Amino acid sequence: MSAIFVNFRNGDDNYAAALLYDELATRFGADRVFRSTNSLRPGEDFTVVLLEKLRRCRVVLVVIGPRWLGSTDSAGRRRLWQRNDWVRREIMLALREDKHVIPVLLHDLPRLEPGQLPPSIRPLAKRQSVKLDHRSLRAGLTALVRDLSELDELAPPRPSRTSRLPVRLWGAVDRPALLARVDDAMADGAVVVLHGRAGVGKTQLAAEYAHRHAHEHHTTWWVSGERPELITEQVGELARAAGLDPRSGIDHLCRELNRRGRWLLVLDGVDDVHALGDVLAGCPDRVLVTSRDHRWAPPAVVVDTPGLTRSESVRLLTERLDHLPEAQASELAEALDDLPLAVAQAATFLRGSTIGVRRYLELLGTRVGPLLDRGGSPTYPRTLGEVWSLALESLESTDPAGAELARLCAFFAATPIPVDLFDAAATALATPLREIATDPIRLDDAAAAVARSGLVDVRTGHLRPHHLFQSYVRDRMTAEQSARTRDAARQVLVARHPGDPRSAESWGRYAVLLPHVLALDLVRGADPRCHRLVLDASHYLVVLGDAKTARDLVSAALAHWTAEFGERHPTVLAATSQLAGAHFRLGDYDSARELDERVLAHRRQALGPDHPDTLAAEHDLAAVAWALSRQDSRHRHEEVLRRRREILGGDHPDTLRTAHNLAVHLRTVRSVREALALDLDTRARFARVLGEDHVDTLRSTHALAVDLRLLGSAAEARAWNEDTLARCRRVLGEDHIETLRCANNLVQDLRALGAHAEADRLEQDNNARLRHLPG
Repeated sequence: MSAIFVNFRNGDDNYAAALLYDELATRFGADRVFRSTNSLRPGEDFTVVLLEKLRRCRVVLVVIGPRWLGSTDSAGRRRLWQRNDWVRREIMLALREDKHVIPVLLHDLPRLEPGQLPPSIRPLAKRQSVKLDHRSLRAGLTALVRDLSELDELAPPRPSRTSRLPVRLWGAVDRPALLARVDDAMADGAVVVLHGRAGVGKTQLAAEYAHRHAHEHHTTWWVSGERPELITEQVGELARAAGLDPRSGIDHLCRELNRRGRWLLVLDGVDDVHALGDVLAGCPDRVLVTSRDHRWAPPAVVVDTPGLTRSESVRLLTERLDHLPEAQASELAEALDDLPLAVAQAATFLRGSTIGVRRYLELLGTRVGPLLDRGGSPTYPRTLGEVWSLALESLESTDPAGAELARLCAFFAATPIPVDLFDAAATALATPLREIATDPIRLDDAAAAVARSGLVDVRTGHLRPHHLFQSYVRDRMTAEQSARTRDAARQVLVARHPGDPRSAESWGRYAVLLPHVLALDLVRGADPRCHRLVLDASHYLVVLGDAKTARDLVSAALAHWTAEFGERHPTVLAATSQLAGAHFRLGDYDSARELDERVLAHRRQALGPDHPDTLAAEHDLAAVAWALSRQDSRHRHEEVLRRRREILGGDHPDTLRTAHNLAVHLRTVRSVREALALDLDTRARFARVLGEDHVDTLRSTHALAVDLRLLGSAAEARAWNEDTLARCRRVLGEDHIETLRCANNLVQDLRALGAHAEADRLEQDNNARLRHLPG
């Protein structure tokens, strides 16, 4: 086996490289030194031999002469910067394999700088180099050989080992951080499980780890777990290879191999945690498992295997696709979920296709199924389409309810889906899932089956699909199947309404459901509950301070509903009112007034003047009138307040909101004592009806503090504002507009009390936060 590999460039001082080979061959033996010119035999496929020799060597000498960096091809392009340059490829693989790489600098050349090298081999610049001067070449070679003789890597070869491993996958993305985590896990436990969804590179990672650490083990044996019933037979083959009787059982095999020292058993594709009971009972020395099953528990150490990082995806794509800009590579990687198998397939497909990257991205949105069935990668035996298709077929046969659950997930957003949504909509689901949806234990079993398939991530209480898989599933459906499944998903989503969008208790649920509201296009749902959830979600956005997103959401809904139902329909009027509210929050009062007037006119005609919805329109229009004129809205507010008290009652939240608005008007026209009396009453009622931490109570308390400061009670105002600011920060967040308004008023309280230093600090923080608000 060649222990030393000499990397050199033809035409760059071949004499020095030849002398180096002669000196090394004399000292270590010609069979332990490889230099292509001297070692390749006529007729050999150099592409195969070079990679094999490089894989087996331990030390790589990179001979760098005066023309090494600047050598060009016939077109004037620098060879080192071309992806298919063999000098570059050899160095890249040596670095990736963590070989002992030594730059050999000829003729007083300076150390390499990272910027002189392509990104894939820039670590070469950090490797300690040696120099060979032409004036004392023989002496330098003698010293280099002496130094090499002292390296552990060039110690005499160890005794033969027992090994069965898949061929090493050249060209796969190097993932040093993950390999380091496997190393750490191996130090902590005898059984390490690489867990992840289909296509994340678990098999490739396990193979790479096994090859890198083969020298540490007297035996390294690979077992396929794809068919659990054949695992015992494959372990029996290990016994025969180790010179043992396979009939003596797994326990005896493990005891004997443990007695001989360190050994590694790799079990690839074990998707049932219970399939390894007999093997693990034998206590093998080290076990590395790849699995989609999430149920592994101690003593197994689980290493979650994610997709590639964006930089890893970009590096793979740009190395395999000449002249691909990084920005376009990043866009492609994002569309492929940074899934290693998908990224590798895309690179393989695009290299031999007339379809460009831009067109490929478009087809991912419309023809993802055929694309994922093409571009088979040499780093994986199946395409991603085949992997997903087989997993879906297996799930359909073993757990039909789980298969239906996976199909439903394809229509939600690629964000967590609460599992508790499904039981409330059981009657809308297809038969296999309908029968179990109301039983939390059986529903959990179905979710677990989906998790074991590796198609959808499952975490406590949630399912988490990935958008590429979702596109693949949808692409396999007929138009009828797609419409039926999407409608069922909509029913699932609206069956558990989050509640009052103004209540902080419901905000967490709205935050989880909002992406699904958009992905399922509830605007087009036939169920009125779909429309209600769209409107309440937009209201939630306004309350949270994101009126721009709310405006965009409700504008699109309004256009569709107006065309479908007509402008007088209750749903259309509700959407028009919501849109007016978003414009109001954004300061576009003229647009808000125009919309509110339209709503009020239609509601008066259809519902009469005293209907709660009509009064809501009167309330909104009064607020807009105040914002536009600051003078002529008192009568409007007082009239709406009187009628709301009569019809809804004095403690109804809508009545209290009108009272709050009237107090704002009174304060504006300097009737502060009247405002204070009204705010005291309104704030007490809000607290009693909605609670101290409700957003309406907080806003009312803040208004009360303003009244107190204006009337000279700055100390009392400060106490109220400090308490309200603490609650706003906890309930609404540090950067919510209501929090910042409260902080601004506390600044004024502090200045009124002479606490200028404290006021300055708070004001500086507040101004910085205001500058970063959207819109």
